[in-house]
Amino acid sequence: MGDYLVHHGILGQKWGIRRYQNYDGTLTPAGQKRLDKKELKLASKIDKRIHKRVYKSVKKELNNYLRTEVTPNIRKYNKDGKISSSYMNAYNRKLADLFNKKIGDIEVPSGRVIRYVANRGSMGITPGIADKGYDMRKVKNGVYASGRVAYTKKNIAYKD
Repeated sequence: MGDYLVHHGILGQKWGIRRYQNYDGTLTPAGQKRLDKKELKLASKIDKRIHKRVYKSVKKELNNYLRTEVTPNIRKYNKDGKISSSYMNAYNRKLADLFNKKIGDIEVPSGRVIRYVANRGSMGITPGIADKGYDMRKVKNGVYASGRVAYTKKNIAYKD
């Protein structure tokens, strides 16, 4: 008789016990993290579907804002010929505001909503998940590519 490997499930896992849920039905920290990951995936999928269409409808208003209010006060390019960070931040903040007004609240299964926030350090906006009553002015300084809100240690995808 030869040697063979037998696998009987996850080590330490008991029959009928869920890893992501407490007995009362609330989520464990691992379950909350798993739910957040699913919701962010859903948010990016929704974003891919609607981004082009919404951008076309707000483009004219965005360009008008940049031409009349931002450009006279802020230089578009710095000495190196790159887009200045103050111009970039103004563009991103206005774009996020326009997207949030145009789209409204898109609810995800947990009851939270998809909101757009300004990127920090690059042109564009990012879909994030926030509680319904969340004040988006808290993240006016933008969100880094990692999802961390600028000047705080909190991530936009997690509850406040």
